[in-house]
Amino acid sequence: MPSRLYRYLKRTIATTITLAIAIALPVRLATAETTKQNGDILPATLERIVTSPSDYLGERVTISGELEEILSTNTIELEEDDEPLEVLNDKRILVIFNTDFDTSTLSENTVLEVSGRVRMMRVADYRRQFAITQNLELLETIEVEYEGRPVIYADSVRVIE
Repeated sequence: MPSRLYRYLKRTIATTITLAIAIALPVRLATAETTKQNGDILPATLERIVTSPSDYLGERVTISGELEEILSTNTIELEEDDEPLEVLNDKRILVIFNTDFDTSTLSENTVLEVSGRVRMMRVADYRRQFAITQNLELLETIEVEYEGRPVIYADSVRVIE
């Protein structure tokens, strides 16, 4: 039979844990709501956006990643930059700039930091926005690989490495 001290400690520990959760959860939720409502840039990673896009849709984010490919003067592909085996890296995201972006100084594997809004890719909207009628290969690549997936409409980019 457990001693009185054992029962007392068990109740006290359970109560302490319950109170800690009850206090911490609303504070965490309030912070997340404030971050989203006040227009601040939401902390994110490329992997989080790719795996949980609904958490970031419509939100302004800043992420970093390795330049995988330059698809056009306003569209690049970023990937996670911490995967040691390239073939295992399936965390990629399309980054679309509202205007043409000078890609001449960039090369593959350059690490970039990109800020912008997360949206779901709709090829029809992309085609309309950039009046693409000639580069059908680009549209096909984007449609096959990114239709219905999260993309970032970027308004700023900087080279990290």
